[in-house]
Amino acid sequence: RRKFCKIRVFLLTNSFHDFRASSVRRSDCDRGLLTARFVHATQRLPFFPGERAPRIEAGMSDQQQPCSSRQATTTKQQESNQAKQERRKRRKRRLSMTKKESKGLNGAGGADAEDDKREAVNKFLEPLVKALRECEPGNEMQVFLDELQPSEANIELGLALVKRDLQRVLSFASNAAQIFEFGSVKSGLAMRDSDLDFYIHYQHEQREREDQIKMIHVVASRMDKTGLFGQIVKITGAKVPLLRAIHLSTNCCCDINFSNARGCYNSKFIKAVMQFDPRILHLAMIIKFWSKCAYVLDEKRQFNSYCLVMMLIFYLQTRKLPVIPSVEDMQQGIPRIEYGPWNLGYPQAITYKTWNENSLRDLLIGFFRYYSEFEFSRNLISPFVGRLCSLQELEKKNIRELAKYYRACEVDGYTPLMTGPWITIQDPFELNLNVARVMVTDKRFEQFRLSLQHGYDVCTKHREASFAKLLEALFTDTKQYTKAKPKPKPTSKQENGAQAGKKSETNGTAGKDAPKAPGQTWRFPPLENELFVVKQILLTRDPERKTVITEPRIRQLWSASVLEFMVDILRKLFMVELDPVEEEPQQGEKRPDKKNSWNF
Repeated sequence: RRKFCKIRVFLLTNSFHDFRASSVRRSDCDRGLLTARFVHATQRLPFFPGERAPRIEAGMSDQQQPCSSRQATTTKQQESNQAKQERRKRRKRRLSMTKKESKGLNGAGGADAEDDKREAVNKFLEPLVKALRECEPGNEMQVFLDELQPSEANIELGLALVKRDLQRVLSFASNAAQIFEFGSVKSGLAMRDSDLDFYIHYQHEQREREDQIKMIHVVASRMDKTGLFGQIVKITGAKVPLLRAIHLSTNCCCDINFSNARGCYNSKFIKAVMQFDPRILHLAMIIKFWSKCAYVLDEKRQFNSYCLVMMLIFYLQTRKLPVIPSVEDMQQGIPRIEYGPWNLGYPQAITYKTWNENSLRDLLIGFFRYYSEFEFSRNLISPFVGRLCSLQELEKKNIRELAKYYRACEVDGYTPLMTGPWITIQDPFELNLNVARVMVTDKRFEQFRLSLQHGYDVCTKHREASFAKLLEALFTDTKQYTKAKPKPKPTSKQENGAQAGKKSETNGTAGKDAPKAPGQTWRFPPLENELFVVKQILLTRDPERKTVITEPRIRQLWSASVLEFMVDILRKLFMVELDPVEEEPQQGEKRPDKKNSWNF
């Protein structure tokens, strides 16, 4: 006890130079063992950054100390550091949203995401342009598809490898799983960089959202343990919770969900449409690749290729000589596939005699002309109806083809179709679903309109050129939308000068008819997860389900809650004085609601 007390006093006082090896008896402890213990203790002392650990004056120099203990300590430290780094990497991979996507959505890392996307597009664009320049006239589409689409054998091989490893991860002893692929791979519109979409159906189906999210966490942990998948991301805040991961053997990005069985029917329907007329497949592939080059489809995922395909089908239905019939006409004489009040049935082979013999070039130019002049804020895009209808007709229930939709909303209590905010594209089967609600920002919509208009200008400019030249110009000549920068604020001297000028003009008094300062109107569209939370609150308030919870009621409660929340933040956090607006309405306008209008 006496010898260890002396060492402990030395460590606490940091009196390195007063330490004497003679103070410890040689008979009590071997000098080498004592020095090793002392080295092990001093390595845990906190030294200043950049300061070297002091030498040991116990009869040995640093180089003469026992190497076994020093190496063991260094090895342990390296192992602990590696373990910490692995835990940090796993923590980063298990975030609910990737940093790349969050930066892109918030604008912080949007430039890097855009650069990565442009590099991916250029990887296919440069060899495609070279092949189009060298191809023979009349062989342009064959060259185009060979450059962009993988072969059927490669698709089947990749699917087999991914599904084999997925089966290992998803299989449970008491709950068998079935894997169904859908999306572009199933519809025939896959490109070399397309993702793989999978719907997982368990024997004991996961119907509740909470159960699906739990399953996502369980499967993600099993993926991490097996080492077959990497870059695992759990996206639980989306309307359809999904799990995104990279299959390491094939380097394919996989999107896995446990609830979207309807996507399988939609993909098979699109495949049937593509097989009906080869012109439709060629148009769809051209428009899909153009949308990637023209900043329409990007990493922010505010628009998708499914919306573009629905727009293409609707355009072909509304020609003077339709290329393809409406979905309602296709379902005549086909057995129903019940999905609530909706019919998911579709013909395996579309039998329709079309009198439209327009060339692929004319149909492509007509697509850009049609949608460059289309009034998205007033009209409905509905492949089920197959003709042009306005949103006003939809609200007044004057569209005869949608009689079953009106009945489902009125009698069965289903949520009506939520139009807007920019584009309204009705799903061809689930008629109360607007598939274009993913576009929520005005910048994306303006980019979409600009790309359509510029695409039509390019087609008009190269109308007389060869089809290969037209495709090359369409993919390479694009425009990116940029918001106009706000005007710089006037300096204090300019403001004082302007105020002095106003005072001199009005003799120091403001007239009664002086114009008011211009105001600003801000749009706050609700997010899907916010509406889901509000719906759960309403369900909790009414456990016996005495009243029907409709979408307008959910949105009304959301708007009131968000406004109160913003007012509290401005008052309590930023100390802003807020007063309700009590302005007299102009002629023909309603009186503003005091609860929803504030001055500050």
